[in-house]
Amino acid sequence: MTTPENDHDTPTLDDVIVPTETPHPDQHEHGKMPHPVDDAELEERTAHEREETGSA
Repeated sequence: MTTPENDHDTPTLDDVIVPTETPHPDQHEHGKMPHPVDDAELEERTAHEREETGSA
């Protein structure tokens, strides 16, 4: 039987991801109706995600 100190499957604070982008919530939308996709914003967010994952 393993103890909590030796259990590598137990999450710790080292497993927390630090956010690197700031979301811009729009409170004017209905919660279930998505807003139209802005292509420029989508490209920017995709590029940011690729940089963070190293796949660019």
